[in-house]
Amino acid sequence: MNIALQDLVGFLVGAVIAPLFMLLPGFGLVSIAERCGIVVAQGWRRVGWALLLSISVLPIAYALAVRFCGMGALALTALAISLPGLARLPGPRRVRWSGLYLAALIWGLAVLAAYIDVEYRGSLHQSLLIIDLVKHAAVIESILRDGLPLSDPFFFRRSAAGYYFYFYLWPAAVSWLSGGFVDARMAFAATVFWTGPALVALLWHVGNDAGLIRPGGERRFLTTITILCFVSGADLPFMIARALGGPLEAQVDWWSEEIRFAFGSLLWVPHHIAAVIACWTGFLLIVRRVPATVVGRAVTIALSGLIFASVFGLSAWIALTAAAVLAVWAFWRSIKRDWQPVLLLSAIAIVALIVSLPQITDLLSGRAAQQFPVALAIRGSAGMTAHGPWQSLAAFLVLPLSYCIEFGVFAFTAFLFFRAYPIGSPPLRPLMVIAAAVSLIVASILKSSIIFNDLGWRAPWFAQVPAMVWAATMLQWFHRLRQARSTFVALTAIGIASNVWDLVGLRIGVPLGASPQFAYVNADPALDAELRGVYRWAATTLPANAVLQENPARTPRVFDFGLYGRQRIGVADAQAMLFGASRIAVQRRIEAVAPIFLSTLPINAIDNRAQQAGIDALIFTDRDAAWRRFETPVERARCRYKSKRTCVVVLREDH
Repeated sequence: MNIALQDLVGFLVGAVIAPLFMLLPGFGLVSIAERCGIVVAQGWRRVGWALLLSISVLPIAYALAVRFCGMGALALTALAISLPGLARLPGPRRVRWSGLYLAALIWGLAVLAAYIDVEYRGSLHQSLLIIDLVKHAAVIESILRDGLPLSDPFFFRRSAAGYYFYFYLWPAAVSWLSGGFVDARMAFAATVFWTGPALVALLWHVGNDAGLIRPGGERRFLTTITILCFVSGADLPFMIARALGGPLEAQVDWWSEEIRFAFGSLLWVPHHIAAVIACWTGFLLIVRRVPATVVGRAVTIALSGLIFASVFGLSAWIALTAAAVLAVWAFWRSIKRDWQPVLLLSAIAIVALIVSLPQITDLLSGRAAQQFPVALAIRGSAGMTAHGPWQSLAAFLVLPLSYCIEFGVFAFTAFLFFRAYPIGSPPLRPLMVIAAAVSLIVASILKSSIIFNDLGWRAPWFAQVPAMVWAATMLQWFHRLRQARSTFVALTAIGIASNVWDLVGLRIGVPLGASPQFAYVNADPALDAELRGVYRWAATTLPANAVLQENPARTPRVFDFGLYGRQRIGVADAQAMLFGASRIAVQRRIEAVAPIFLSTLPINAIDNRAQQAGIDALIFTDRDAAWRRFETPVERARCRYKSKRTCVVVLREDH
């Protein structure tokens, strides 16, 4: 079967299976919440709450189930939680909405275009998304193979990995239930697809609870917020202008410190968006009036505690920002002598802490002692870096302009919103403003120091959610905008064009010479096609716990092992410390195994180096200097698997 067709079928099957773990249990949670007076939901709103509670509560429940009982327990947990809601599942007629189905179709096609591999004349053309997808797929396979605690998918070691992995339990469940028919990549794509509607549901409910939806305009607001999920900021003209004196970027947000909106963030980092959804769902619960009954209060605290525990396991950076937001909000409420939120948050924090203890233990034991993960740093802005003191000062002064550019139409409509609407009531409105302000302060003066600045890139979502809701609010009165209409239309067009640019750039950005810093991604499509075959062969032939190794220094990053492999890898590449391995250990492992591929060592020296690193099979390609040794019949005979450009030497199979 053609590779693209394989991926298409895998995605479709995965998209059918995913709701069993990502939506159906949500109806059970909604039923429980309704009985306790926490939520009231009918019809399509019930579907929205089911999505929100599934994304928010299930990650921690699934993590504990897999940790203590395995993948089968995850499926039983999903079934048990689903049972209370099976009697009130909405039928197709109750959620009929042609506009939303069209949006779902467009979104599904976009996910497919971003994720599938395309084979053409023996070459494998991959998406630029493999920069992150290698991590996603490798974690999924690690969960399927070893369960929890999470084993390090980038560096073979005995200790647990220290990482936020909860999102990957959904695609792992999809692949597990399909019996491996849906591979890790397409299972992940299927969960990305279902995370999109959950984000739409969140934005609608935030607008509803903030009292910002016109009476009778609920469906129109939902349609508007759905459309806005396909709109980005106003970066595109500035990125193109900057390219006149530098590289043309395959992704618009790469011209400066990025702030991606819904479309791009869902494709690249859906685990962070799931954390945003969970966090704001928690916000919705804690600002509502707490039920009067003891059971209702207890369930509210329990649900909220599970939600914020899920946030911590979905994205540590979102959890860190959420803690800052809630601390400021609680302080503001205490100034008004309203102590109930403080007491409520204290009880919720205790629940979240207790159920998060296994994850906290993994993070403390699974990460090597390196630099502190958060550092003080002025955010780069408007394409400017902030290395020295004067550059930092200049970047800081330009930050307001930079945020206006990054937010685009959403900054414009936020300005209009504050001119038209009071902030004080309902209680969710002040929290929206506090969240926006705190998150932008965090993103402006702090950065994460583990490889990338994920804190600075993800924290602004606490401002992006309100900004998108404010935009939808103003569009309810579009006919009153008058002179502002042309500005709004222009900024919206730029935002949509930015997403189109990004989607096209995922497929053709690198071949056209854009983003030269990533020119090594899929630079040899023919070799990638053969390596996909190598790892597929290894998955069905070699022991599941075998340790494989290809050249970790062939390119700056190595991808195919994580995308297509199911066994462990000795060391991925120079960035293999992502999951907590020490930088020194990674460097030493690379120094030990790279000579196997970079020179013609004697056979016994190769075997000794591999054995000391715990490696069971070596994968050579014609890009390795050692390839010429396989020109002799004796060496060629050592290849357990051989193709035109690859050779797999199996050192041992006694696992």
